[in-house]
Amino acid sequence: MTGGDREQTTRFRPRGLPASVAMLSAVLAASYLLLAPFVYRLQGADGLSAAAVAAVVCLVSALAGLLVSQCFSGPDHALAGVLVGMGFRMTLPLTVCVVAQLQGGALAQAGFVFYIIAFYLVSLAIDTWLATGRTFGVGPTSEDS
Repeated sequence: MTGGDREQTTRFRPRGLPASVAMLSAVLAASYLLLAPFVYRLQGADGLSAAAVAAVVCLVSALAGLLVSQCFSGPDHALAGVLVGMGFRMTLPLTVCVVAQLQGGALAQAGFVFYIIAFYLVSLAIDTWLATGRTFGVGPTSEDS
């Protein structure tokens, strides 16, 4: 990949942590708004509440993973950043999902597990896209020489 190609693929990626946080939040909010009419039609207000809680849980975990991976952003710590960030990103949604299912109640009956999965996949895709933009700037490739 040449420098011009690299610039073309990273043009729309946010630069810096605040812009990444804003993009992640905006995409999850847009996902919720796109999903809300279908959820309401299927499960009513309980479904909207379950979807909102799932979106917030996935947002918080994705932000925690993003912050942790930023702390380990240097080339010497890139693998540690990915692994620790992945741990933060997965632990909260899985824990909340298991607790909600074991307790039963309105969240579990409204399909909370499915909403966690949906919002987790959206946040994972966006976070991966943001992470690949950060790794492009690590150093020269063999094609740059």
